[in-house]
Amino acid sequence: MFSRPEAVPSPEEIIRLAQEHGFSNAEIVRELTRGRIYRDAQQIARDYAPLLGLSLTEFMELRRNE
Repeated sequence: MFSRPEAVPSPEEIIRLAQEHGFSNAEIVRELTRGRIYRDAQQIARDYAPLLGLSLTEFMELRRNE
């Protein structure tokens, strides 16, 4: 009855694809955190900041500086 959901890409895969398509770190951060509350954005930062070579503070600053 229900179709099987597609596999969710890993954080590494998401970053790789975004960078291949020319996204800057700021664009990646903004897309990942768009519409998220601060606490959710912090969790995303913990997962993705190291992959982007950013500290948690730098990640959150990129989110804020739109």
